[in-house]
Amino acid sequence: MGTEMRKQCYKNWKVWKKKRGMASKCSDDKKIAVLMVVIFLSTIVPMLVVAQYSHASADDFGWDAGMRRRVWNETHSLWAFLVTSFQNTVARYNDWQGTFTTTFVQSFQPEIFNVNAYFIVPYVMLLFFCGGTGIFLYYMFVKIMKFRKSVFVIITMLYFLIAIQYVPSTGEAFYWYNGAVAYTMAYSVMLFCIYFVLRYLFEGKKVHLVMAAFSAFFVGGGQLPDHSPVAASVAFDFISAGVHGR
Repeated sequence: MGTEMRKQCYKNWKVWKKKRGMASKCSDDKKIAVLMVVIFLSTIVPMLVVAQYSHASADDFGWDAGMRRRVWNETHSLWAFLVTSFQNTVARYNDWQGTFTTTFVQSFQPEIFNVNAYFIVPYVMLLFFCGGTGIFLYYMFVKIMKFRKSVFVIITMLYFLIAIQYVPSTGEAFYWYNGAVAYTMAYSVMLFCIYFVLRYLFEGKKVHLVMAAFSAFFVGGGQLPDHSPVAASVAFDFISAGVHGR
């Protein structure tokens, strides 16, 4: 009996030691995750501070921006502005390169409504970029691959740091409304689209299919470099789902 008790105690001690080691590892991951969040936020704050000096430029003044501003100043009617923006979008679709969703969104250049409103552009673009990237990585790492949330945070913050701080042109990616809508926003919506496709494949809820179709429509109406990855990714997802019987 004494030998059996010693064996059981030793077994319990090994289990306790293993759990303690895992708990310690999780604790370390959480500390690193918090540190990464702090570092990331410290790099974002300066970007938002200098946003007050951002103003419209280049194509922000094109595509009948003057007409839309005149319509807004004369009527202050959102409906009249939407009608004018839709008409401008149809004209650009026919005489330019065939884009329509991003062209329509580009109609809402902030300075049209208020000359001091352009500072909001990097806030919106960073929100889209971090939101689309974060929700996609969360579903991939936490829901599908079963990573710990702390590990997901570490990976995501590291990606944010690299992607944002080393983007070839911070101005065009986050501060210039016309260019950011065409690329940064469309790229972010692309990640939302892939996220909704994955949720539909794994969970089967039609609401996710509807959201995937809506976001795919938006990306499809934008620039070719934006919607090509969507088509490839969605095709891969559905093929993979078919192979695994989902």
